[in-house]
Amino acid sequence: MRLLAFVVLALFAVTQAEEGARLLASKSLLNRYYNIYNVGSSAALDVELSDDSFPPEDFGVVSGMLSVKWDRIAPASNAGYFSFTSATITYLAQEDGIKPYDHLIIFIRSI
Repeated sequence: MRLLAFVVLALFAVTQAEEGARLLASKSLLNRYYNIYNVGSSAALDVELSDDSFPPEDFGVVSGMLSVKWDRIAPASNAGYFSFTSATITYLAQEDGIKPYDHLIIFIRSI
């Protein structure tokens, strides 16, 4: 089922082809690891993954980080990050800085 969802997302990204970076993000609850793939034609710049799902006044960090940043993710490459909860990913789609930040929000819930 997850593979089907990932393939659908990948096909959607390819059909919406524009110049610039296009990031696909996936997460498996069992291994608590995000995979971020750049399927675009240029590098994604200033990529940041932030976990804002647990308010700091109610929860304490036992291990790991709540946000991580990559300077760039090259075209046709990937990055990964270990986390357990949902996250927000922001990035600059083109190097010339003309386009604003694109946002991708991932919500994972278990029932």
